[in-house]
Amino acid sequence: AWAVATDPLATLLILPSNYFVDPDGTLIPQLVSGIRLAEELDDKIVLLGAKASSAEMGHGWIIPSRAGDVSNAGAEFKGVVGFEEEPAAEKAKRYFRKGYLWNTMMFAVQATTLWNLSRRFLPELTESFQVLRRVREVAERRAGQPDLTQQALKHIYGKIPAVNFSQVLLSNATRHLVVLPMRKLIWN
Repeated sequence: AWAVATDPLATLLILPSNYFVDPDGTLIPQLVSGIRLAEELDDKIVLLGAKASSAEMGHGWIIPSRAGDVSNAGAEFKGVVGFEEEPAAEKAKRYFRKGYLWNTMMFAVQATTLWNLSRRFLPELTESFQVLRRVREVAERRAGQPDLTQQALKHIYGKIPAVNFSQVLLSNATRHLVVLPMRKLIWN
């Protein structure tokens, strides 16, 4: 909500903080490729997929389309035909054998695209964040007075329900997803 309100054309890079990537220096160029691809394909979420090293049941799996494409900047990407969070053992083994990718939860997307998809698949969240947009507008008009933004954020985060972004949004929005397979790195 904040990014859309301040810069609707902004490209966002979402990065979880609890994963291991090796070797050093290999991730940043791939993140840059993801950002550029999100800017080129402005109605898509660009997932950065990792080559699976095992039939892990605890990860989300990206089922890429067979056919791929190449961006204007030369990045090879594929569409997404399916997405499954934490599959059972037999499915994970099948996904591994077929070369499907782990979902790293790293993605690039234009702010407006993420907002519009969230409004569609997570309406209860976006309704809560509409309050933040209104508070921001009031704060801009009340220059010199206490900013209520932090209080609004605390209130919003205190009342919004916990949701699994992968299951609720990604699994339902596959036609709005592409995957950029990450190369020459270990992710876990």
